[in-house]
Amino acid sequence: MAKKTIHLTKLLKLCASFLSFALLMIVIQLARAQESPPPKLFLNCTSWNCFEDFIRTELSFFDYVRDRFEADIQVLIISQENAAGGDQYTLTFLGGHHFTGMQDTLTFSTRQTDTDDMVRNQMLRVLKQGLLPFVLKTPLAHQVEVSFPIRKVEEALIQEDPWNYWVFNIGSNAYFDGESNRSYLSVSGNVSASRITPQSKLNLTAGYNQNITRFDIDNTTFEARNKSYNIRALYVKSLSEHWGLGAYYRGFHSIFENIDFSQILSPALEYSVFPIADNTRRQFRIIIRLGCAINIIWKKLSSIKTVKCCPFSGSM
Repeated sequence: MAKKTIHLTKLLKLCASFLSFALLMIVIQLARAQESPPPKLFLNCTSWNCFEDFIRTELSFFDYVRDRFEADIQVLIISQENAAGGDQYTLTFLGGHHFTGMQDTLTFSTRQTDTDDMVRNQMLRVLKQGLLPFVLKTPLAHQVEVSFPIRKVEEALIQEDPWNYWVFNIGSNAYFDGESNRSYLSVSGNVSASRITPQSKLNLTAGYNQNITRFDIDNTTFEARNKSYNIRALYVKSLSEHWGLGAYYRGFHSIFENIDFSQILSPALEYSVFPIADNTRRQFRIIIRLGCAINIIWKKLSSIKTVKCCPFSGSM
């Protein structure tokens, strides 16, 4: 009788251990089932190189999708050339699904001498900063660790933009074509300067073009020259998120159009379809100009010039 009792006790202990183990496994499975999957991420890149393979490897925490409508978070990446010869990247974070309404924009700039490794690490750093608020809204927030650098004793220096928002461009082009009895040469050049801030916009451009054509007929050389140049200036002061008011000037010379010099000075009214603050993401502007064009015109077969004032209107 005692032996039967001992065997029964061992059997009950074995059953209790098995039930405890089974219950533990069920609890673990339920906990895993209740844990949310990582957010779905869509990289919407309009730049020539966004280092997507590198980002997917370094940010493997997220599930990447190819359709932005399936994404919980969409990252719009846009790059524009800056005054230092590098690029300014604008990263816009747009929430979808249960993140609807969440939005943020972060930027960073590179230099012309920066290597691809330096650029992609900067992009990775800014991506982590922008994605953090979204992850903190999920049950996976406990898996995220945030570290801050230890502040140095000396004060950090605040560096101002040495170019003061100015951007300069210069370009030139030349074309030559010829045979034994003819030749054609075209030379052109342009230079521009612009300064765009949320408060105002200033664009200055100048261009020059000259075409030279030569023909040899019966040992006689005929030459025709066609020269033109122009100067343009536009200044617009922002009045609101959509409206701006300013002035437009154009000076123009063209032998082909028989114009010694033409001048246009007119007020300019600008309407921006999208808010001016979004100009790095999207912009569509309409500028209306109305004024008088003063044209100094050569009379045919003579050097006499006449001055005409013609009403002028236009948009750009």
